[in-house]
Amino acid sequence: NARTGEPLWRVPLAKAGISVTVLVHPQRQTVVAIYGTPYEPGEMVAMRIPDVEPAPGQPGPVVVERQSVEVWANDLSTSASSPILVGDTIYVVKEKGELVAVDVASGRILWGVPLGIEQRNSSPLFADGRIYVPILDNPTGKDQGASTEAGTRGGFYIIEPSAQEGKILSHLELEGRCFGTPVAY
Repeated sequence: NARTGEPLWRVPLAKAGISVTVLVHPQRQTVVAIYGTPYEPGEMVAMRIPDVEPAPGQPGPVVVERQSVEVWANDLSTSASSPILVGDTIYVVKEKGELVAVDVASGRILWGVPLGIEQRNSSPLFADGRIYVPILDNPTGKDQGASTEAGTRGGFYIIEPSAQEGKILSHLELEGRCFGTPVAY
């Protein structure tokens, strides 16, 4: 309830997981949620927005069964990078640094482009027809002969999205790992 802050409904998705920001597609009356952990796979799930609320005088939220509202689900998961919605396409960076485009109506993965080794906390930004993607660990940010542990440099990409692919327009290696999300001004 936007006026009181009280929850109206809840859809249990998993027993454990780290949830990121949900997307709302108002024209489709759909909520898209992603959950997962660095150690256990999660999912991306689209659900119809339930038209329920607690009965007068009853505490909320109303628990809604996932099966009754699920539109689609796929095996994409992330533990910290929030998705963005541009038109009818969702863009998100997977746990291992791959930017993927997903059709919001069907959940079908349209394309993916590998950008980094690992992704945490930072999320993509869409502005001026481009996707700006910070990456925690840049593929070239590891010293030669280094172990499989994380690198010391982050990366920043500018991607031109289309229906068929994500084209890398620019790539910059950053000093230090990248945990932040870009901001447009």
